[in-house]
Amino acid sequence: MKIRDYQCAPQAATTEEKLAGHEVVFPDAYYEAGKYAELVRLMSRDFSFFVVPFDNTAEAENVGAIVESGDMKSVPRVRELVFQEYRQLLTLPDYDLEKERLAAALGALPLLRGKPVMFELAGPYTFMSAFVDSTDVLKASRKDVETETAVFQYLLRNQLRLAKAASERGAAIFSLADPASGVSIVGPKIFQRVIELYALPLISGILSETDACLFLCPKLTFALWDLGLAEKIFVRLETPAKHHEAVAGLMGKYRIFGDRCYKLNNLTRQIPVIEMKRPS
Repeated sequence: MKIRDYQCAPQAATTEEKLAGHEVVFPDAYYEAGKYAELVRLMSRDFSFFVVPFDNTAEAENVGAIVESGDMKSVPRVRELVFQEYRQLLTLPDYDLEKERLAAALGALPLLRGKPVMFELAGPYTFMSAFVDSTDVLKASRKDVETETAVFQYLLRNQLRLAKAASERGAAIFSLADPASGVSIVGPKIFQRVIELYALPLISGILSETDACLFLCPKLTFALWDLGLAEKIFVRLETPAKHHEAVAGLMGKYRIFGDRCYKLNNLTRQIPVIEMKRPS
């Protein structure tokens, strides 16, 4: 069965545009909970959720990735790679939730009030590419399945710990996305393996171990549908709404969303919610 792909769209506004007219001190704003919470409010003011963290390097930085601190113009990003070989990923320590930006992000959660908090978890290929050249990551996914599977297990263990800690502090919905992977990047066979060995256990773990909802990247959603692992249920909206507005309004009734990127602002009259199928 063919798995559909999804083309990511650019964000509507840059960091500089969102922070224009406000005085923010970097990098302090990323490492102190109170300042982090204020930064979240500014970055999320035109959105139905408070989004934490702002980028996909916080988890990698926590365990040793070398990251360039963000500023008024850009979010933090990887400055240089620390590993020469893919198997070195197996030497990474477990997450320390009391240090670096993860600690500040978790500390900011109880300070955010007025709308739901969306906590973003890094996808496996995005995480790995913070340490090893992305070309080597893709090559290893074809030749070193054993190591890749071990990395998936490492991420599952640590991300479920992180998700439970975030949920306990107020996160109401988790975003699962991996810009560095997808059918067009890794191919259908490998992407199906990512779904089965990583995405499904993570989704199941978050649903069973927290009360939070999930917003899945459309790449992931389409794969779940096309592989027959989930069903879609269309929900008609009373009035047209932006997708993120509709999701915020349906939380509590449904738990899994994600047929389009949450960053898009086009109006819709209905959205599909996702129901996972029970294993046969």
